[in-house]
Amino acid sequence: MVSGKRFDKILADLCDTISKQGVREKEVVRALEIAGFERVGGKGSHRSFRHPDLIHPESLHGRIRFPIHDQLVKRPYVRQICSALLHLRSVGAIP
Repeated sequence: MVSGKRFDKILADLCDTISKQGVREKEVVRALEIAGFERVGGKGSHRSFRHPDLIHPESLHGRIRFPIHDQLVKRPYVRQICSALLHLRSVGAIP
């Protein structure tokens, strides 16, 4: 599991620097994997990740799903991911 300081840095890097175009796929995937998410599939350009402790209104059965276009995750999906990461912190899933 990730430490609190490292999680804070990842969260700041991902959520505080969202450009109009979005965030690179590699950055989003790295942040999710470090936070304890596992890739559970996807089809084509869509990605799906699951976290065992995530029960959040914006996720379906603890899953985060988003499409990739031009190697970017669009801004609304990055906001959803940031919200889920903050929720994990608030419920104590991340120390």
